[in-house]
Amino acid sequence: MWKWAGLSCYLIILSIHDIRTRKIPAVWLVIGGVAALAYLIYLCLCQSVSELWPEILKSWGPGVLMLTAGRVSGKIGTGDGCVLLVAGSIV
Repeated sequence: MWKWAGLSCYLIILSIHDIRTRKIPAVWLVIGGVAALAYLIYLCLCQSVSELWPEILKSWGPGVLMLTAGRVSGKIGTGDGCVLLVAGSIV
């Protein structure tokens, strides 16, 4: 439950910044990345790593696709793809 509450607050804060300025502050991406990394380390300590990696790679797929689409089309921001990578790491 706490991971969903934290992720929701994180996404709300980033949505407000994105709507107002059309940019996502790098400091918030770093904060989310560090939190996601800490969560992944926690999961690796609690579960079998061989069972965990396929799930992590599947959850990163949408973020990687969004980053790729943004590079190709130029219509999707890099920050949006990074936020999706962070959210996928938490899920």
